[in-house]
Amino acid sequence: MTDDTDWSTLEHAFGRADDIPPMLEKLATDPDADTWSELWGSIYHQGSTYSASVAALPHLARIAELRPDAALEAIALAGRISAAEWPDVEDEHPRALESLRAAATAQLAVEGLDDDFAVALQALLGLGRAPEWGEDAFDGVIAGGCCVACPSCETDLDVRFPSSTGNGWEGVDTVPEPATEFDGVAAWLRGEALRAGRAGVAATLAELFGTIACDECGERFALAAALTGLEGDEEED
Repeated sequence: MTDDTDWSTLEHAFGRADDIPPMLEKLATDPDADTWSELWGSIYHQGSTYSASVAALPHLARIAELRPDAALEAIALAGRISAAEWPDVEDEHPRALESLRAAATAQLAVEGLDDDFAVALQALLGLGRAPEWGEDAFDGVIAGGCCVACPSCETDLDVRFPSSTGNGWEGVDTVPEPATEFDGVAAWLRGEALRAGRAGVAATLAELFGTIACDECGERFALAAALTGLEGDEEED
């Protein structure tokens, strides 16, 4: 693709970004795990984004289009960058975001692991559906649990999602009471999971949007609101 970006004027986690184009070209032609790891670490380092991160979005869209074997990784990284830079990124790269959303939607129909399906959902959230869910708040669906602070006493709680295939939270006793009614982003997410026949993901989402009781003070609260800092009616549809 034609690229008139002066990468030497941009920065990533470790300095000048003129080493980013070779990584992007490698991923567009012959992707490998080491290059993906290097790119993630440079433009989305420990959840931080940089001027080079946003500039990489059109290239990630190109990778997702050209390389079906790399599309999931491309949309996953792009979704997190978009979520972190929202809403400014919407004005900077509307065509790239449109292309990335199409690639993420296509990934929902790919047969494979529930975790990969959840990654595609998370990417769509970060790419504009509900950016507040595009980063850490949704990670528990894949990991099998999450950490959250009680809004009443501020105790840090470990929460396990029993329906998730993730095993990183085995042995944690605090589990949510699953939601039984859904609206807004919760309804959209669960609807996509059910349409795709992903019963396990749908059940995990019910847990994510359910309630938990604090082990310390006994206060029962909505898990999703505590994770995002938004009340239910504030979350985007």
